[in-house]
Amino acid sequence: MAAELVVLAEALARYPGLGRLSGQVGLAGAQLAPQDAERVTLTPEQLAEYAGRYVDPGATDTYSLTADGLEPTIAPPPPRPVPITFLAQDSAVAAGARLPFVRNASGGVGWVASGFRLRPRTDGV
Repeated sequence: MAAELVVLAEALARYPGLGRLSGQVGLAGAQLAPQDAERVTLTPEQLAEYAGRYVDPGATDTYSLTADGLEPTIAPPPPRPVPITFLAQDSAVAAGARLPFVRNASGGVGWVASGFRLRPRTDGV
């Protein structure tokens, strides 16, 4: 995905009138967190709000609270474990990709975004 971003940014930079869009457009870019984005540390109580099972017809994500933070288990599984860090409440990053959590009407975490889809939380929380 990084190569795609470099090529797109370069193409826009060279196209007359589109240089200002370089590095700011594209679906891949919309899903990636800026590499220099500040990370925040959430308390174990805050992290527990995100722990749960999120399901859609194509995949199941389970986020478990561990001593090291929030740990994902994704089915089908990724090739290796991916650490999760937070940019702000409800805004996490995994492997450079944005991992937004969405709250329901009662204020609990009800969905996690995967690409441009929302996976509903199914563990009853």
